[in-house]
Amino acid sequence: MASRYISGGSRAGLAGSYRIAVSRGATWLTKGLFPRALRGISDPMSGFFAMRRSVVTAEALKPLGYKILLELAVRCRPGKVAEVPFVFQDRYSGESKSTAREGMRFLAHLASLRSATPLARMVGFGLIGLSGFVPNLAALWLLTRAGCTTSPRRSSPTRRGPVELPPHRDPALP
Repeated sequence: MASRYISGGSRAGLAGSYRIAVSRGATWLTKGLFPRALRGISDPMSGFFAMRRSVVTAEALKPLGYKILLELAVRCRPGKVAEVPFVFQDRYSGESKSTAREGMRFLAHLASLRSATPLARMVGFGLIGLSGFVPNLAALWLLTRAGCTTSPRRSSPTRRGPVELPPHRDPALP
């Protein structure tokens, strides 16, 4: 895999500090989300790489956007990684694919890769459940502290004092 971030590599061709910051931020975020899958890969945003065909399982791939190396590294988990230095040069023709829309697609891709495992999906469903449970619990606590209750004896608007319930009689007994 070609890397701008190893000895002999350079990102000098990135146009401006904004592009450098976006590139560094994307690399940092990606390596933070997938530390095991990207171990040994210093530049997961690189577009220059080669893999053995036997490592790639086409059924597992669901690429979104231009970060194919990221997709392959996370879903196919190549065992051995070798990096070579890459010098990022100034662009001679065409224009960058780096736009706000592409950035949103990249974030969506990261989310889909992160939530691809059964454990991640289970945690996601748990968080969704908590997002409803915690506010309801807080509302119940606030209402209880304010003196509201759910007891039918105290909430009857037509009576004062406790409500006397008739004794329970089992219809099967004589």
